[in-house]
Amino acid sequence: AAFWGAKFESNRDDIAAGMGFARNLRMMGGARQAVAVLKEIVMKAPDNPRVLSEYGKALTAAGRVREALPFLARSTQINGDDWTTYSAYGVALDQTGNHIAAREHYQTALDLSPGNPTVESNLAMSHVLEGEINKAELILRRLVARPDATPQMRQNLAMVSAIKGDRTEAEQLAREDLVPSDATNNLP
Repeated sequence: AAFWGAKFESNRDDIAAGMGFARNLRMMGGARQAVAVLKEIVMKAPDNPRVLSEYGKALTAAGRVREALPFLARSTQINGDDWTTYSAYGVALDQTGNHIAAREHYQTALDLSPGNPTVESNLAMSHVLEGEINKAELILRRLVARPDATPQMRQNLAMVSAIKGDRTEAEQLAREDLVPSDATNNLP
């Protein structure tokens, strides 16, 4: 973020530097700061699908989901080949309670990036949000069995196991990535 921030500050018209700065801010938990940077960039590049997508992702991360939706929609209209935008659009739709539309966007993302574990994980959580625990569990078990499984995937499966009443498995999964006190606090 420091590198891209300095580069952007030296030339506020450098869209690539601004995008790099905003993306890094968002990934570091600075979604509100990313929104501020991107607001300026969107004014300069209102039809750039990458800019619109990143702005939508930052707005979603900042909890401004309803504002994010038109930017994500516009980005997919301009460039229908970016799986990350479809996945982010799905996340935003899930947060508004529109799970069916969210899963349609996840499917489009998977069509563009088959087997993508990030998208599949988002799809699983969409099923959890709609109360379709068994569908979520199938996806998460497949993901957790992969060699590139992430702690977040294991924690999501731990949550599903806890919901299903399998406290032993939930605790075992939670302890793989969390210190004992955090794992205990995460269990019902």
